[in-house]
Amino acid sequence: MYGLIDLKQNENMKTTYALQNANEVQSLLWEYCVLQLFGRKIQRNHITCNMSIYYLGTEGKIQMLSTMQGEDIKRWMYDPWAMTVGLLGRSEWELISIQHVAVSRVWPFGTVGFLMQDQAIAYFKRPIRVGRRIDEPLLNYL
Repeated sequence: MYGLIDLKQNENMKTTYALQNANEVQSLLWEYCVLQLFGRKIQRNHITCNMSIYYLGTEGKIQMLSTMQGEDIKRWMYDPWAMTVGLLGRSEWELISIQHVAVSRVWPFGTVGFLMQDQAIAYFKRPIRVGRRIDEPLLNYL
């Protein structure tokens, strides 16, 4: 785990943790964010979607990354969801979980279930680093 914890076994085979300094305690703390996709249309030459990111912390920062409505509509030549997940990963955000809306339909031959690809929530975490804001790097590529 980032090479910061020294694990030692005692006679009773119980694991004890020896922290070397205060910086290591900081590395055991996490910050979290949630990436939400709620609506996506794939058309012939572009993609539109509603997508936002929520930083979970005392500041409670929210950033709307893309919208399908109004004057701020954005048209993408590539999948902005996939790009944003990749950028978060490159910024030390670790993907914890991803959820898609599940839908089931009952047909005469049985029930069929599938995941909706236009609605998803992804949860990320990363170690807190002193001096780094929770919303760094800013996702202003949009």
